[in-house]
Amino acid sequence: MKTSEKEIINILLSTYNGSQYLEELITSVLKQECVTVHLFIRDDGSTDKTKAILNKYRNLNEIQIEFGENIGWRRSFMKLIQKVPYQKEQFYAFADQDDVWEPLKIMHAIEKLDTSKPAVYHSNMTLVDNQMNFISYKYDKDFLPSSKIPNAFFDGIGTGATMVFNSKMLKLLQQYTPTAATAHDAYVLALANLVGKTVYDSNSYILYRRHNNTATGFGGNKVSKSPSLLMRFKRYRRSMKRPYSIRAYQILQGYKNILDESDRNILKYISNYRSNIYDKFYLLFSPKIRATGLRQTLQIKYRIFFNTL
Repeated sequence: MKTSEKEIINILLSTYNGSQYLEELITSVLKQECVTVHLFIRDDGSTDKTKAILNKYRNLNEIQIEFGENIGWRRSFMKLIQKVPYQKEQFYAFADQDDVWEPLKIMHAIEKLDTSKPAVYHSNMTLVDNQMNFISYKYDKDFLPSSKIPNAFFDGIGTGATMVFNSKMLKLLQQYTPTAATAHDAYVLALANLVGKTVYDSNSYILYRRHNNTATGFGGNKVSKSPSLLMRFKRYRRSMKRPYSIRAYQILQGYKNILDESDRNILKYISNYRSNIYDKFYLLFSPKIRATGLRQTLQIKYRIFFNTL
C-alpha cells in the first residue's frame, strides 16, 4: 500500500514493572517517521517506577494512559483492543515495553498491508541482550510461515510487538471480547488467518530484548534461538495452561458464524478434545492435524496426549 500523506497509527502498550527499559521504547515509538503516532498505554498495576515514568508523558497529546489493576498481560492487552477508538482507514499496532523500534518500522508495515479486508502484518525480529548486543534474528531470511489452518494455528509464528493491523481487523476484534485469558498476538493472528489475511515480512525493524524479566516466553540471554524440545516437554507437563484449546474455544464463541465449515470443525476438535475421546484421537492420529515441521508437530501431539494443548 503506497501513501502520499501521513497515516495514523494507534499503538497499544501494556506495561508492568517495566521501568528499566520503558523510556527507551517510548522514545523509539514517538520517533516513528512518515506516520502520526497515537500511543495508548494501560499500566497493569506496576509496583516499581513505571507509573512515575508514565506520568512524565501524561501531558502529551499523542499519549493516553490508564492506570489499572493487575489482571495480567493477556487480559490487559485485550482491554486495550476493546477500548482503543475505532477509526476507519487508520492502523493499529502492539508494543512491548522492553524493545526498541527502528524509525520506519510502522511505515514498512503499512506499505505492505491490504486494506480491502481484515489484515495483519508481522515481521522478523532482531534478538538482542540487555546491552543491545546482537544475538540472532528470530527467523532465517528464507523462512516463510504458513497461513493455512491448522498449521498456522499451531505454529505460534508472529510476535505481538511486530504486528500492525488495519481498521477492518480492529472492527472484527471489537465484535467479541474473549472471556478467558488468551495471548493477544496469537489470538489476533489466528483470527486473521481464519477470516482475513496475514502478511509476513522477513526483514526486521525491531530490537527485541531477551532477558530474565520478560513477561512472555522463556527469556534469557542465551544465543540459542529457542529452548530445547526436552525443556519444552518438561514445561508442558508442569503447566496447567491450555493456550490452543482456549484460543479455539474463544474464536468459536465469537466468530463461528463466519468461519468456513472445515475450519470450524478443526477448532471444535481442538476446543473439545479433553472431554471427547473421539476428538482427542482425531487430533492425535489424523495426518491433517500437524504444525509446520516435525519439531513443532511433536510438541503439539505431546500437548494433546497430556491434555495441555
